[in-house]
Amino acid sequence: MKTGKFFEKLVYIPDDASKLVWEMISLKLKKKIGKRNFQKILCALIEYYAKIGLFDFNNKKNNLDLSINIEDDILLYMLKKLQDEEIYLTITEVREILDAEYEYLMIIGAFEENSVHLN
Repeated sequence: MKTGKFFEKLVYIPDDASKLVWEMISLKLKKKIGKRNFQKILCALIEYYAKIGLFDFNNKKNNLDLSINIEDDILLYMLKKLQDEEIYLTITEVREILDAEYEYLMIIGAFEENSVHLN
């Protein structure tokens, strides 16, 4: 089981996450999803973070000392949510996006290094 420990006063900036993730995913995937669907995908990720209490988007900080197993949960959540939005991606494509998002989360210090992987 992989878990991550979250620290207080971390700030998740959706615009920064969006730019980094968009830069990191492959050109093939960018062409497949387009900017509009990409924004829907990031909204789904933010909804997931709110659901698990990773960040309090109203107060711009996360909950204290929250440890959870998200490896499988986030993948299943994203696959279901994207299907509901009629965005059809393979598991590999969703993992590519999650890997890029994980890089952003590492940059802002949301996880201890090597403590969790989003794929």
